[in-house]
Amino acid sequence: MARKRLPQQQDLLSAVWTLTSTREDVERLLAHIVQVQSEAIALAAAYGAKQSELATLTDLSRQRVGQIVDQVDITDLRPSEISRRSHSISEWPGDTMSALATLAHPADVDDVERRERARRKTAVVYGQEEADKRHNARSAFLASLATEPGRRAEILERLERAERRISGAD
Repeated sequence: MARKRLPQQQDLLSAVWTLTSTREDVERLLAHIVQVQSEAIALAAAYGAKQSELATLTDLSRQRVGQIVDQVDITDLRPSEISRRSHSISEWPGDTMSALATLAHPADVDDVERRERARRKTAVVYGQEEADKRHNARSAFLASLATEPGRRAEILERLERAERRISGAD
């Protein structure tokens, strides 16, 4: 015979179960992303991309990139397939992904190391000139937040809306 629970206990148990299920789904999605990323790394290396460039883009060590290149069988992979799968992944639920991106940007206001990593990655993909241009634009934007309280309040409000959207409170 099941023990009687208080309504709050039942609600919390239900929330734990729901969150556990969602976490498991996210972990499966992450495993899929890691697999596609590994295939993209190996194929990029096969097409001549330097492992040091791949390490910079992925925040992995060159040794780990080398292991991935050695482990992934690329015989049936095509760049168009990787591109299609990558695009598909980047479109996963758009609202949530944009909200997560919105949450990430204010964090780099004080994170110089994170901004520098992004600059190096941009330089690898688009070249140093574009990286400098984007870095300077981002720095100007962040500087404007400090001098324009109204604009900072607007950004913080967008951040709060994004957090509510992710949490389901919106």
